[in-house]
Amino acid sequence: MKKKNKSKRLTLIIFISLLTALVFGLSSRYLKISVSSNETEYPENYLFVTENDDMSSDTKKILFFSSAWCGPCGTIRNKLVDAAFQNEKVNIFEISLEAGNSLTGNFDVKSVPTVILESNGRTYNVEGFDISALDKLVSQSMLE
Repeated sequence: MKKKNKSKRLTLIIFISLLTALVFGLSSRYLKISVSSNETEYPENYLFVTENDDMSSDTKKILFFSSAWCGPCGTIRNKLVDAAFQNEKVNIFEISLEAGNSLTGNFDVKSVPTVILESNGRTYNVEGFDISALDKLVSQSMLE
């Protein structure tokens, strides 16, 4: 009988731990639990960046700062993936805050989502969920 109670307690502790982790958004970072079942196909010019990755590009590049807990980031990601499929000359780099990137400081990122276009020595920023500004930025990046 004691073994059964011990097993129930252990199950309850594990359940509460998983629930706490999900509530605080730690699941994707520590437990590697996937919340989404959708597998997205990414083009070759859409790259996920970690701290030590090389982001040099001979072409125009778009930097997308995102986070797993950011709902609007998913919508913006979909737009940028579509843009990457349409124009292989633009490299898109997604930088996740969960990866512990110091790149946010290098580009003065204050919030997510943030999208930055670097082209011909100029930098254009879109902070927050501004779809019309993002559409302008993406169409500008598509211009030859």
